[in-house]
Amino acid sequence: MAGFSKENGIEGLDESKRFEHFTAFSVIRRHYSRSFSTDDVVLGGGGDTGIDAIAIILNNVLVTDVDRVREIAEHNDYLEPVFIFVQSERSPSFDGSKIGNFGFGIVDFFSKQPKLPRGADISSLAEITDTILGDFAHILKPPRCYVYYVTTGQWTGDEHLVGRRDGVVEDIQALSIFERAEMTCVGASELHAIYRKTKAPISRQFLFDRRAEIPATDGVIQSAIGYLPFTEFKKLLTDDSGSEMLTSIFEDNIRDWQGYKAVNSEIRDTLLSENRTKFILMNNGITIITRGLTRVGDVFTITDYQIVNGCQSSNVLFEQRDAIDDRVQVPLRLIHTEDDGVKELITMATNRQTDIKPD
Repeated sequence: MAGFSKENGIEGLDESKRFEHFTAFSVIRRHYSRSFSTDDVVLGGGGDTGIDAIAIILNNVLVTDVDRVREIAEHNDYLEPVFIFVQSERSPSFDGSKIGNFGFGIVDFFSKQPKLPRGADISSLAEITDTILGDFAHILKPPRCYVYYVTTGQWTGDEHLVGRRDGVVEDIQALSIFERAEMTCVGASELHAIYRKTKAPISRQFLFDRRAEIPATDGVIQSAIGYLPFTEFKKLLTDDSGSEMLTSIFEDNIRDWQGYKAVNSEIRDTLLSENRTKFILMNNGITIITRGLTRVGDVFTITDYQIVNGCQSSNVLFEQRDAIDDRVQVPLRLIHTEDDGVKELITMATNRQTDIKPD
């Protein structure tokens, strides 16, 4: 935790507060791979209703005010929210009554007539929640809820504690808001493993047998051009659960996800029509630059990679993942380089087709 505190400039906080920031970062990162400040999720002051941190992720964006919610809604014809609640304490054990109180605070957070007093942070987050669930209910995809109770003890699966945990999940599901609610009790060893994973570069393995090799050039170690069946391409987009997008792989892309504007709507319409088999002919393709690449035959493993062109297509493909299959073939350009100058050159060049102007 000392290294994390130094990196994030929170060394001046007391130990319990630093632990809240450390825990919030670690578990939220499991669902949100972009960079974020824990100041935006850790609650301050009183009236926190027994909750240490809340993250509201909307269409793969961490939202911290109502204006951002309305902006996202304006550019999309759907909203897909994820709610993450965290309670943490430096304690050698797990406490059933605290698990129950934590669950009560979460249920109260969604109440129209809350019983617990609310501080400024909770009130602001509740306003965001009411806007999402109320004003935009007509375009809402079923929300998901993830709950984490973290201590420095050891989770042994005690029958009593499991019962309290399952009771919290049942209470949240009884709100009839969520498609899925999960509660995870995390001990010290699990927390350290989760944090270590946040420091490791993303690595994915996939079959790339439909390709042509491109001769090595100055600054480029190796490269290939070809296409992937959708199920192989999806491996590069999703987290370990396969249900959430790896948003961090787009950080070097010039243009962020633009929502379902004209072009993206056309891509979606193609994927949902009989023309999906022609996607490979109609799409400009995806460009991936990776710092690490190993291969055994046609099986490639890439590490520390970025999609530098094709953010829009990738997002549409991810959103339609349940409706499409391997009849959709995705054009792919894969480049292995450790040269930042080459990476920037390729990123700018491949994005000129979308009218990106140089600074």
